[in-house]
Amino acid sequence: MPVRNRTVLAVVLADKAALRRLCGVTVLERLLRTLVRLGLDSVVVFGTDETGVREEATRDSPARRGLEVRYRPHPGRRVRREELLDLMKDRSRGSVAPGETPDRVALLDASMVYDPRLLRVLLESEPPAWLIDTAPPEDLRRLLGSPSPSGGGFWFGRAVLLNPVTPGWEDIPLPLSPALEQALGPVRRVDAARVPDYVVPQRRRIRPYFFPAPEGSFRKEAERYLLRAAQNGALDWPAYLHAPLENGLVRWLWRGRWTPNQVTLATTLTAFLAAGFFLTGHFAVAVLIALAVGVLDGVDGKLARTRVETSRAGEWEHVLDYLYENAWWAAAARYLAQAEGTGISWAYFFALVGADLVDRLAKRSVRNRRGRLLDDLTPLDRFVRLIGGRRNVYVWILALGVAAGRLGTSYRGMCVWGVLTALIHGVRAAVERFRKIDRRVQ
Repeated sequence: MPVRNRTVLAVVLADKAALRRLCGVTVLERLLRTLVRLGLDSVVVFGTDETGVREEATRDSPARRGLEVRYRPHPGRRVRREELLDLMKDRSRGSVAPGETPDRVALLDASMVYDPRLLRVLLESEPPAWLIDTAPPEDLRRLLGSPSPSGGGFWFGRAVLLNPVTPGWEDIPLPLSPALEQALGPVRRVDAARVPDYVVPQRRRIRPYFFPAPEGSFRKEAERYLLRAAQNGALDWPAYLHAPLENGLVRWLWRGRWTPNQVTLATTLTAFLAAGFFLTGHFAVAVLIALAVGVLDGVDGKLARTRVETSRAGEWEHVLDYLYENAWWAAAARYLAQAEGTGISWAYFFALVGADLVDRLAKRSVRNRRGRLLDDLTPLDRFVRLIGGRRNVYVWILALGVAAGRLGTSYRGMCVWGVLTALIHGVRAAVERFRKIDRRVQ
C-alpha cells in the first residue's frame, strides 16, 4: 500500500526520449503513474522544447489522478540549487499541514524505466542518495548498455535524492551522471543488486530493474522483459498453458484503450454467463467459457503491472473471482441434484465451500507468520500448488467428465480433490505455526 508522502518533491527531467512508448504508454506517463502510486501528490516536470513533452505531462490521465503536475520549460544544462529551493517554497504554500512541507527533492530522468521498488527505497533514503546497479543480470544488461564510464563498474539510474537546503553545492549538471559525486560530495548509493527481490503477491523473486527508454528492436525486448516480470510464480499446471495466450492478449491490448478494470469487468460478465450454462445443464459450453475465463483472469493483472495501471478497484477482483467460482459450482450442483434425483451433489458442494474456507485460513495464517504465501514456501508447497484443487484444475476435471459422459463423477471428484488440498494446506499451516523462524533469513 502506498504511504502518502508530501515531504518529497519529485522533479522530473524530460526530453524527447521521454516520449518513447513502451507497453502502449510513454515512459514519461509510466514514471508519473509510478510516482502517484508511491504516495507523491505533486510533481514538477522540467521539459525541454521538444514538441509534445508539455502536452504529455499536463494532459488528463485517469491512471494518475490525484497527482498535481506542473510543467516548466528548462532547456539548460544545469539545475540550480536556487531553482529547487523556489519549487519547495511553492509546494509549501499549497500544503495543508506544516509537517508535510517538502524537505527533499528527487531528481528523476523521465527517459528511464524504473522499478517502483527502487524508487520507493530511494525516496525513503537519507539524502544525498543516488540509484545504481552493480550487478545486473545478463538479460537486463542488454537493455542497460555499457556501465558507467567512471570506472566504478556500475550502471547509473539517473535518479538522485537530495536536500537543497544543505549547503555545499550550487547546481547539478545535466544529464544526471556519476559526476554528481564531484558536485555533492560522498553520496549514499541505493544498489538495485541489494534491494530485496521477493514479491509476495506474485509468489516469486523478481530482480529490481531500471533501464533507459529503448529504441528500435530493443523496445520489443524491453516489453518482453516487463511482461516476464509481470508473470506470477508458483502456478497451477493449467496456468502454464494459459501464459502464452495471456501474453498475446496483453500485447494486443497495449495497442488499444482497454484498461485493466474493463478487462476485469468483461471477465466477470463472461464468468457469470458460464454459470447460466452450468445451471441449465449445458456443461460443454459452460466448460469452454470457463476455460476462456481462466485465460482472461490473468490478463488484467499483467496489463495493470506492465502499464503501471493498478488501482484500488482492481483489489476487488479476488472478491469477484470468489463469487463467480462458487456460482459455477452451485449451479452445477443444482443441475446434477435435479438430474440424479438426489441431494448428494449439494453435500459435495458444501464440502468444497468448507474446504475452500479452511484453505484460505491456512494460507492467511502462514502469510501472517512468515510474510510469504504458502504456495511458494517449500518445494512441496509448490508441487501442491501445481496439481492441487483450484479453479483452473477443477475446470479441467469437469472437462474430462464432459468428454467421458460422467458429469456427476467428475463433479464429485473435483470436490474431493479440493478437500484433500485443503487438508494438506491445513497440516502445512499447523507445522509452520509451531516452527521456529530464523528472522535473519526471513
